[in-house]
Amino acid sequence: MAETLIGLIDPTLAWSAMEGLVSAKNFLLVFIGFSAVIFVHELGHFLAAKWCDVRIDKFAVGFGRAIFSYRRGLGFRWGPTLEEYRARLGEWAQKHRPAGEQAAEDAELGDRELARAARELKLGETEYCFNILPLGGYVKMLGQEDFAIDKSGELMVKEDPRAFTHKPIGQRMFIVSSGVLMNLAFAAFVFMIVFMLGMKSPS
Repeated sequence: MAETLIGLIDPTLAWSAMEGLVSAKNFLLVFIGFSAVIFVHELGHFLAAKWCDVRIDKFAVGFGRAIFSYRRGLGFRWGPTLEEYRARLGEWAQKHRPAGEQAAEDAELGDRELARAARELKLGETEYCFNILPLGGYVKMLGQEDFAIDKSGELMVKEDPRAFTHKPIGQRMFIVSSGVLMNLAFAAFVFMIVFMLGMKSPS
């Protein structure tokens, strides 16, 4: 019986299956390594922007729609937290507007009103999310989009002291270069760990 089973197995098919498993493992390792490098790179931008007091709207791992997200004050949610965040801020701001302005429900809420609402409700300004395409990631800072189109169609720069575009050039250079600096520090750390643990190499 055993001889019959051995005879049925084609050595070339078995070898191809082994090669497939090895290549799948290598692909997975490359995918994890590449994702880790991008995550560390974006983490560098994030930490530098926080240090320079730039408002960060989103720190995302991956691209596309969020599978789950976290925001301080709201906790973990399936999908994004932005709509719930804006709804809570808008509701609080409308309730605490002066009596004459409460009737105008369609009036746009200013950045100061929304910032005050976020402070009072203890809601975090940054959404941390894991997106459906996990390769890569990004940090969305206020002012990074540079322009907002107003109703007349003119391009207006956002006038917010915490916007990336309104920071001194030295701070902007630091924020932009911090991703590469973080990658260098991460590479040095990983090499130290690898050589401390040991690795296979030809004699």
